[in-house]
Amino acid sequence: MRNFIYSSLIIAVSFFVFSFKPLETNEIKSKRTFENSVIIKNKVSPVTLDSVALNQFFKKYSKLKKYKNDVSDIYKKRGFKSIWYGEKNITEFGHLLYQKVNVLKDQGIEKVMPYKDDIDAIFNESSTEKPSQTETELLLTNMYVFYASNVYSGVDPATLKKIGWFCQPRPFRMPEY
Repeated sequence: MRNFIYSSLIIAVSFFVFSFKPLETNEIKSKRTFENSVIIKNKVSPVTLDSVALNQFFKKYSKLKKYKNDVSDIYKKRGFKSIWYGEKNITEFGHLLYQKVNVLKDQGIEKVMPYKDDIDAIFNESSTEKPSQTETELLLTNMYVFYASNVYSGVDPATLKKIGWFCQPRPFRMPEY
């Protein structure tokens, strides 16, 4: 009986010792990964923006002036940091937004994004004339506001009355960052 208790105790202790050792190794790896991600997040963005760059952009791309207030609010809240660039390239979210805007017509939204040809040149690898990174950043932000205002705010009230849809749409507010 005594041997049985000692054997059980040895097995139980060795089980606990060997089963929890890999857990400590995983914790260290996750801490290292977390520290690396913090370092990556603090890297300087390749695009420099300020209110002067915004004003110059909206002078050049005058058809986008109706989105100026929303775009400037977005960048003010983000401290004029880049949204659409990672290290050097456009992020996956930027590519996804571009795809979503390209299928708006298939979803029944007949609006056309101003300067769509310039945006197409950004994502066309064989294009020789591409906008600068600052212009690309601001074009993509305008495309985001265009998409949000057309998809989430819906159809204008005159069109709703014309087709006989009497439900009032909810007002859309831009998410805060």
